[in-house]
Amino acid sequence: MAAEAPQILASLRSAKLEILDDELAALEAAGIDGYHLDVMDGRFVAEECFDADFAAKLRPKTRRVIDVHLIAERPESLIDAFARAGADRISFHWEATADAAACVGQIRAGGARPGIVCLPSTELEVLRDLLQSVALVNPLGVDPTRGLGFQENTYQRIETLRTWRDRDGLDFLIQADGGVWEKTRDGLVAAGADELVGGYPIFSAVDYGEAIVQLRHGRK
Repeated sequence: MAAEAPQILASLRSAKLEILDDELAALEAAGIDGYHLDVMDGRFVAEECFDADFAAKLRPKTRRVIDVHLIAERPESLIDAFARAGADRISFHWEATADAAACVGQIRAGGARPGIVCLPSTELEVLRDLLQSVALVNPLGVDPTRGLGFQENTYQRIETLRTWRDRDGLDFLIQADGGVWEKTRDGLVAAGADELVGGYPIFSAVDYGEAIVQLRHGRK
């Protein structure tokens, strides 16, 4: 069910934000499918990054998907602001809230599509009851709370999600995020990833178009 050519989202955390308009123009000319915003609160993880004001300023600059990833405690306190800012999708961490089902409903009520994210150490089984109600599942390949590198079990976790989705006739995208680059790309797509989130592999390239093609189709 996974697309042979996945959608590619640019992680704007790696962009040159001081020339954001130029970056967006270059990315859209290169064929990017959307923008991924890592919203960090300085508590769930130590770093702070992006807020709803940034998303609101980004919205009129693009018609591409704005994909918000809340790496934050109490995501329910942030959801409404990002929905009002025009986010197309809002994902939150299962580990960060006591009521994941309520967060899913809150996101839908705000007009966005809900996604669920889990750390590499979290068993996928805890997500089973949510899979019928979310639009996206992101089994992170890197743990931002521990500073560890890419976890090799990510391939199997994506494959498990694809198996559950196909067997049960569910309708959610599988997003690969964290440690996505040329050495992991083929394995992630083969396992079932529908979307790849790229930061360094895109923004470190001289030619964004070539970088996006390589993520989308693999190195020829």
